[in-house]
Amino acid sequence: MFGNGVSFLSVVIATASLLASNVSVATPISFDDMGDASAYIFSDFKGNQNDSQNALLVGGNAVINAYTVGTLNPENNLALLVQGNLTMTGGDVHGLANVGGTVSVTGTNALNLTDAQRNFDKAYFQNLSSQIAAQNSNAALVEYGTLKLGGTLTENTLFVNTSIADLSSVWGLFTQNIDFGTRIVVNVSGTQIDIDAKDWIVKNESYQGHSSENLLYNFYEASTINVAGGFYGSILAPNADVIGKSGMIYGQLIADSFDGGTQLNRAIFNVDPSAPQTGSVSVDSPSSFLLISLGMFLLAAFRRLKVA
Repeated sequence: MFGNGVSFLSVVIATASLLASNVSVATPISFDDMGDASAYIFSDFKGNQNDSQNALLVGGNAVINAYTVGTLNPENNLALLVQGNLTMTGGDVHGLANVGGTVSVTGTNALNLTDAQRNFDKAYFQNLSSQIAAQNSNAALVEYGTLKLGGTLTENTLFVNTSIADLSSVWGLFTQNIDFGTRIVVNVSGTQIDIDAKDWIVKNESYQGHSSENLLYNFYEASTINVAGGFYGSILAPNADVIGKSGMIYGQLIADSFDGGTQLNRAIFNVDPSAPQTGSVSVDSPSSFLLISLGMFLLAAFRRLKVA
C-alpha cells in the first residue's frame, strides 16, 4: 500500500517540478540608480540645439552646444553628471552638476557644483536587457498594416516579442484587450534600429493612447539606433549608439552613446520599486521552491509511515 503511495508521491514531485518550471515570474525591472533622469549614457554624449527635460548621466565625455539640460529639473537636484570632460557652449544646466574631468563652459551660466555620483554599471543593464529578452513573451502580430500587441500578462506586465523588420513595416501599434495601467515591454530583435516619423503612440482598440510611463522597448541586439521621429516609451539599449537626427523621445533612454539634437522629454518608466538596485537581476520563483518542498515533505511523511 505504502509502496504505491510512495510511487504516487514521486509522480507528484515530478509534476510539481514541472509546474514550478512553468510558473511565469516577471524579471524585476529596475534602472539601478538612474532615478528620474532623462538619459543614462555609458560612454560619450553630444547634444546639439535641443534639451532634456530631466537630468543627464554621462559615463564618458560630454559636448553640449546650445543644449539645455534639465528644463523641468528642480534647481537643487542633480541635473548633469559627467565622469569625463565637459565642453559646453551656450545652453544651460537647470540644477546641480558634477564633472569628473576638465570643464570648458562658454556663453552660459557657471555650473552649480555637487559631489553626487552614480554607478554607471553597464553590466547591470546588459544583464537586465538579456533577461527581459529571455522572458516568456507573447508574439506580436502584423495585421492590416498595424502591429497588434496582446496576450497573457505576467504580474500586470505584457511582454511581447517582435523584430525591427515588423516594426518598420507597420504604420501604427495597437493593443488587444489590454487595460490602461498595464506595463507593456516590447522586445525588439535587430542590430540596426530606425525610428522614423510614423505614429509610435501605442493605442487601444478605441485609438486611446497608453501612457509612455508604462512602455519599455528593449532593443537587446541593437548596435545603432537612428531617431528621426516622435517616440513614445523608454528605451533600453545598453550596447547601442543613438543618433538623434530629429524628433523626440518621450521616455527614458539607456544607451552606450548619444549624438544629435533629439529632444528628451519627461516620462519616467514604471519600474519595480522592490527590484534590486545593484548587481545581477534574479528571476527565481518562490512558488517553485514551495511546490517542490511540499512534495518532498509528503514523500518523507509516507516513508516514515511505511517504516512504522
